[in-house]
Amino acid sequence: MNSEDLEKKRSFWRAKVHGNHYGTSRTQVRKSVDSGRDILLDVDIQGAMSVMRSLQTQSIYLWLHPLMVSWSSCLEARGTENTESLKVRLEDAKWELEQVKHFQYLVVNDNLNHSVNQLEAIITAARLRVDRIVKEKGERFLFEEKTT
Repeated sequence: MNSEDLEKKRSFWRAKVHGNHYGTSRTQVRKSVDSGRDILLDVDIQGAMSVMRSLQTQSIYLWLHPLMVSWSSCLEARGTENTESLKVRLEDAKWELEQVKHFQYLVVNDNLNHSVNQLEAIITAARLRVDRIVKEKGERFLFEEKTT
C-alpha cells in the first residue's frame, strides 16, 4: 500500500478544495462518536457531505455558511485571490449553496452571538432525540420512574 492509499484509509474524508488537499482523522472522529460525544468539524461542503454519508444518523448535520454576497465581498477585499482563483471560488460557492437541501439545519453565520445561540439550540435538540437517548441509555430508560 503506497503512502497515498494509507492516508486515504486513515482519513475520515479527503477532498481537494480550491487546489488544496484536506482531510480528517477517521480514528479520532470514530472514537468521539462511539463515546457519545458531540463533535464539531470545521470542514467544507465536500467534507460535510462525506461525514453525513459515513456517520448517517449518528451526527448532527450542520452547515455554517456566510451570506454569499458578503463572502464574495470579503474575498475581493482581502486581495489574496487573483481573478481566476476568485472566479473558481465563487463558482464553488454557487455549487455549495445548491447543496443546502441535503442538510437538516442551516445556520447563516453573519452574527457570531446569534450563530452560537443557534448552534447551542441545535445541539440541545439533537441530545433530546429519542433515538439518541435509547441508543445511549436503552429503551427501558424511557419507562423508568424519574425522581428529582
